[in-house]
Amino acid sequence: AVYHAAVDLPASSGSRLVKELRSAVHTDELTCYYQPKISATDEKVHSVEALVRWQHPTRGLLLPDQFLPAAEQAGLMRPMTTRVLDIALAQIRSWRDDGVGLTLAVNLSTTNLLDLDLVGTISRLLSTYQVPAETLILEITESTLTTDSQRARNTVAALRQLGIRLSIDDYGTGWSSLARLQDLSVDELKLDGVFVARLARDPRSIAIVRSTVALAHSLG
Repeated sequence: AVYHAAVDLPASSGSRLVKELRSAVHTDELTCYYQPKISATDEKVHSVEALVRWQHPTRGLLLPDQFLPAAEQAGLMRPMTTRVLDIALAQIRSWRDDGVGLTLAVNLSTTNLLDLDLVGTISRLLSTYQVPAETLILEITESTLTTDSQRARNTVAALRQLGIRLSIDDYGTGWSSLARLQDLSVDELKLDGVFVARLARDPRSIAIVRSTVALAHSLG
């Protein structure tokens, strides 16, 4: 390969993004948008999911796929997740003070589950904002449990001891679904959208969803 200056541009841009992100996690540039979860029974909002956004000073509002990969590669997932939990739990405290009793879901990455300080950090934030542990739902994907499964399971067990609820996100997209359910005690399965999107026209999707619901009920 022959060197060309243009090849370095993405790397340079990425380095600048990481530098800016290191600063952003300690400022008010990171914020959360809250996606409502609506009950199919009564059509009321019963919970929300915190979705991180970066209000970049020059590039505007950035979505997670525009900066989370860089955060993961640069080792920033730990401070970023702490910041998101801080913002989200402060919001839940505010809502509870106004009489709005919602549960809150926050996504965790593989890096987070391997963080030995994660449980202590969450415990401290719950205490700071005087928010009951059962108000918090942590969402993990099946893939997060495959890198170092024993260490991840230990973290999950410690989180459950705090009273925090756990959800497996994108359920059904990994090959290890049943193996993970055998090892872990979780409170919720979130079916991947690919199954739900085909319910109106695909009998196979109906069968998969029906059997998954039955399995979830059987496991409590």
